Amino acid sequence: ALAALCDTPIFSTWIIVIDAAFPLMTAATMRAGLRAANQTGIAIAGEPVKETLKRVSGQLVVETPPRDTLRRLLSPAIFQREALQRMLDRYKASSSLPDDLVALAQRAGAPLTVFDVDYPTVRVTTEADLAIIEALLSQRESEAHPS
Repeated sequence: ALAALCDTPIFSTWIIVIDAAFPLMTAATMRAGLRAANQTGIAIAGEPVKETLKRVSGQLVVETPPRDTLRRLLSPAIFQREALQRMLDRYKASSSLPDDLVALAQRAGAPLTVFDVDYPTVRVTTEADLAIIEALLSQRESEAHPS
């Protein structure tokens, strides 16, 4: 992330991190993300959790958090340049940076705003996923240009 920030032109106000494994992202999601990031400097897309999750201690289930308080975080993550630079400055000397920018933001204590996505959040990890993406893209195209 630091290398990417250093390579970004200084006049860039926003750093937008897009996970290519979520190829169905829309312009509306980007606009929502920029509005959200404008509030706190850092925002990430999210969607409601659909699964029932359990908190465990060892092998014992100790809690079932209500789904309405949980979000699945995904692409894009949007950072105001100055907010990202402040986060990275706090950890430049550290050799144990988190693997992802969201974890870095959380460890740096930066406020993080979650905004809703408006696209099907299918993650492409296998060749079979590509067929799903192609079908969804075909549907999107036919809705945009009905014959």
